[in-house]
Amino acid sequence: MMRFDCHVRENQILKESFFKLSKEIFGIRFDLWEESGCWTNSYIPYCFHEDGQVLANASVNLMKLTVEGEIYEAVQIGTVMTRREFRGQGLSEKLLRKILADFEGKTDLIYLLANEDAMSLYQRAGFEPVPAVRCFLPAEAYIKEGNQLLSMKKTLEELMALKKASVPVTDRLWSKEDRHILPFYYVHGFQDMILEPIEDVTILAEMEGDTFHLYDVLSPHKVSLAEVLRSIVPRNALRVELHFTPNEALSGLYREPDPDSGFMVHKSSRAAMPNNLTYPTIITA
Repeated sequence: MMRFDCHVRENQILKESFFKLSKEIFGIRFDLWEESGCWTNSYIPYCFHEDGQVLANASVNLMKLTVEGEIYEAVQIGTVMTRREFRGQGLSEKLLRKILADFEGKTDLIYLLANEDAMSLYQRAGFEPVPAVRCFLPAEAYIKEGNQLLSMKKTLEELMALKKASVPVTDRLWSKEDRHILPFYYVHGFQDMILEPIEDVTILAEMEGDTFHLYDVLSPHKVSLAEVLRSIVPRNALRVELHFTPNEALSGLYREPDPDSGFMVHKSSRAAMPNNLTYPTIITA
């Protein structure tokens, strides 16, 4: 008999099934994240299960988001997945309705990032698309002789201490509290993307093809993003992609529509999303 549960973390059998399904569907390792000790009460899987097997899941991420300098209590819905043989039964929509019943009217903002195939499902549940953009810079405006991408080895504890002490890279759209999300990215490859281009500045970045991707800037002081970029963008880069909406005016900044962002906000939300925002990659749950 199919049952509902939202206490997966406390149920070892369901937790292991959740780990297995998320690896099968998304290729991600929630077990590594749990081993880091950073699965907190801010991440809550809602699932249907039968005989100890998770059949479908939609997870709640409790967050505080800064939007244009204002702080909002937020719920980000993620890890929406259904075991293949149980698809087409409306299980994901039922889980979304359960989440909305628990949080609608009790938080400032409910949102998610959808793939194209699921857009109609989320629209039926009251979510509305928010136009998003990608932010780019011409690399030539920031390249200096001698720039090198030399990653630094830092433990998760060291990185989290830097994050806690840092001034947010932007207040246009950012997470004020993401202590359960950053460790997820750390164990999924970001431990090799830690760079220290200048004193008191640590960045999360990588070079992919001809594009230099900048995800976060950690510093206890407010720093010039242009200065950081001029200290690190390598000579083989043709462009820089900022995975957030910058505060400052940057030379050559241009934006492109991002039809694949899937950024959707529920109609009950009290926080209005401005135009020309980039949803930050590193706070996607």
